[in-house]
Amino acid sequence: MEFCALKYGLPSLHANPDSGAVILLAVKGENDLQLYLHKAFQQNTADRDLRYMKELLPDLLVRSTQSPEAAFRQLSQLSVGPLVTDEVGHLDSGDPVESLYPELELVGRKLLSRHADALVTA
Repeated sequence: MEFCALKYGLPSLHANPDSGAVILLAVKGENDLQLYLHKAFQQNTADRDLRYMKELLPDLLVRSTQSPEAAFRQLSQLSVGPLVTDEVGHLDSGDPVESLYPELELVGRKLLSRHADALVTA
């Protein structure tokens, strides 16, 4: 399985390149793309960028089911904007993502609706 980890903000904003949390993780299997979002992304995101996330996340969720390969390739090359690609690589299929990134949760319609109020008011 391939993965793409995205961090919030431009890499030049972080004094240490390893600083900053992974905000979004895309994991591409054979025919699907799963998206994992940081549980506390709202607390660590500027208001103007929450508006961007409000538009991006539902769109990514749709594209992850309709065109998983294209969505993954786009995410793996982001270098401008609030979310930037930090790392692209391969995961051992035996390692559950939740154990590697316990601060992330799988994005689904329930998760988006749970965060909708905060995203809408931003």
